[in-house]
Amino acid sequence: MMKLTNLFALCMVMIIVSMLGFWVENIWLAMTKGYMDNRNMCFPFLIGYGIAMLLILLIIGTPKKMWILGKTLWIQNKMLRILVYFLAVMLCICVGEVLLGTFVEKVCHFCWWDYSRLPLHITQYTSIPTSMMFASMVTLFMQHCLEPLFHFFVKWDYDVLRTVTIVLMGIMIGDFLYNAHLMYKTRGMVNPQGKQKVYFCCHPDDFAHYFDKISDEILNKQNCALWYLESFETEYDEQFFEDLNGMQLFVVPVTTNFLCRENHALNV
Repeated sequence: MMKLTNLFALCMVMIIVSMLGFWVENIWLAMTKGYMDNRNMCFPFLIGYGIAMLLILLIIGTPKKMWILGKTLWIQNKMLRILVYFLAVMLCICVGEVLLGTFVEKVCHFCWWDYSRLPLHITQYTSIPTSMMFASMVTLFMQHCLEPLFHFFVKWDYDVLRTVTIVLMGIMIGDFLYNAHLMYKTRGMVNPQGKQKVYFCCHPDDFAHYFDKISDEILNKQNCALWYLESFETEYDEQFFEDLNGMQLFVVPVTTNFLCRENHALNV
């Protein structure tokens, strides 16, 4: 019973960290970009933060009790121990971001995030400034918050703790899997704000043949927002032409249908 209680308590800490990650990202975006981005999740959890916390705990422990893959690392000086822990966390974050970003790009064919505009970036998936910021927050959390949160949940009634944990974990994991599937199907379903805009248009009979192939090639080479008409009966109103004025590139497959038959792409 005690082992299950500890497991459920640790899962609750993971849930809290996943929620904190969601709000930290969105507060940062609101302050720096002026908008919020739920990463396509329906609920306020980013499970990656919770998983990262568990992996860091497994690999290097906490600042108070450090280890390397289970082997205790004895450093008597407190400040030196915290500095070593901070650097280890920073390394884990850099490696983890590069591995995850590259995996998503190769398997799902979209770029989930891009740090290439930041100074001291290492590939497009990690950078020294962001890794230092995340490592600072992780170190502070592991030093001051992990144990109090864990013991707080351990004190809960076992049945209540089990029920709440199972329900919240089910919601969080189900939300992630559902939206991960959508992101795969829609090449990321990312927020188009701040991205270069590309407009794709063609003869309606050519859409099914060319759109997937051309959009895949564009999105694999450039992190941009690809726009197209969901219905070829769309009215060409003032808003439509205003949207077109915001496009940086127009992509049109030049086919016999396009050249010889009446179609909306010629009108555009």
